[in-house]
This record gives sequence, C-alpha cells and structure tokens, in this order.
Amino acid sequence: LTPLIVVCIIAITFIWVLKSSLRKRSLNSKHKVVIEETNFNFREKLEKWENDKEFLNPSTTLASLSVLLETNTSYLSRYFNQELQVSFSNYLSKLRINHLLNLIQSNPSIIKSKSSIQIAESLGFKSIDAYYRAFKITTGSTPNQYLKKAIMGE
Repeated sequence: LTPLIVVCIIAITFIWVLKSSLRKRSLNSKHKVVIEETNFNFREKLEKWENDKEFLNPSTTLASLSVLLETNTSYLSRYFNQELQVSFSNYLSKLRINHLLNLIQSNPSIIKSKSSIQIAESLGFKSIDAYYRAFKITTGSTPNQYLKKAIMGE
C-alpha cells in the first residue's frame, strides 16, 4: 500500500470514530433529558397522589401506582430506588406513619379512641405486624413507646 492510501484509511477511521463518539454523547444527553422530564412528571403526579392521600388505600401497590403514573413497574421501582433512594414499600410505609404522626399532633385523642388494629387499617396496612414494623422503622420506637413519650410526656 502506498503511504497516501494508508493516510486516507487512518483519516477515514479517525473521522468514523469521532462521529461515533459524538453520536453517543448526543444520545446520552437526549436520554438524560428524557429521564429528567419523566422524573419531573413522576414528582408532580406523586405530589398530587400524596396530597390526595391515596397512599391510605390498602390496595396500593407498585403496579397500581405505575398505572396511575402511566409507566411500568420496573421503571417506577428504579425511580424510587435511584432518585428517592428508598424502596417503594418503605416509601409507602413512611408516608402512612407520617400521616398518623400528623394526625396525632393535631388531635391526640384519636389514639385513645381507636385500637391499634383500627389505626393500622385506617392507614392502609394489611396487618398489625406491618404497621408495627413500619412505625418502628420510621420513628425508632413502637407505637406505645412513642405515645408515652409524645402524648403523655413520659
């Protein structure tokens, strides 16, 4: 091969690699924009879902929420894990317990008028064990310990 042909082959290869690299960067930036827009839509819809207190519905699942957000469960699960850094079940449990804590602050007698099972069911928990576990994870204490400290000042 003549030196001119070798130089042409090297130049063509270099141009091809450069174009390929630029194409990948462009796709990556477009992908980032799509992810950011999708995440914004999730945040907006999740905010409305939270404000409407839909998390209290006992039949709430990742699948039912993904239908509402018009996405699939795996994408939504990835959103919770990567963007919010929490699993969906922990997110849901924390919302429910924080809702209860807000109710207790505004109306402490609510605790005295209902049994633990009634409270768990009103928060959307399917079992008393799930309620106790979520309460302990969220507050660091059991419901009884928390109430003694918070309500009765012990």
